[in-house]
Amino acid sequence: MVDAINDAPNDYPAGDGSNMDNLDFVNASFSSPNPSTLRVTMTIKNLSAPPPPVNLGGALWAVFWNYNNTTYYARAQSTGALGVGAFTYDDGTFTSNFNPVDQTITGTATTGPNGTFVIDVPLVDVGNPPAGASLTLPFAESHGSFQLVFYTAAADRAPDLGFGALWTVGTVCP
Repeated sequence: MVDAINDAPNDYPAGDGSNMDNLDFVNASFSSPNPSTLRVTMTIKNLSAPPPPVNLGGALWAVFWNYNNTTYYARAQSTGALGVGAFTYDDGTFTSNFNPVDQTITGTATTGPNGTFVIDVPLVDVGNPPAGASLTLPFAESHGSFQLVFYTAAADRAPDLGFGALWTVGTVCP
């Protein structure tokens, strides 16, 4: 899912309209590192834990997809507490809000320009799709937050319109 850059304006309360590089998607993708894991990778224009900007206390970055008529997600979050880049990761089903499974999943954040989140999602957490199954309607969103309440309006969506290409579980890209 490729996304245009500089399309994450700070239109949140007290925002100045400037681009929020730490919420601006460059792309998001799937891979299959082993038969029981879906790897979600998100690249952000300039990844850092909030703030900046000063009107955001936290943020979330998530990738969504459908399998077997259910919407699933993998998510990275930061409260931006004390300016420390503390990120947490979870996965689960999505209805009108996030419904995480009861365990923490593993992920890593590489901050800076073209920073990345790499999140390993156990397939059992997301409907257990077998090798060859298609994950459809993928897209990514970032959201700012204030005092642990996430804004419903996305700061950025990747791709800007529609959805990315479907992913076949177990596919190995060259």
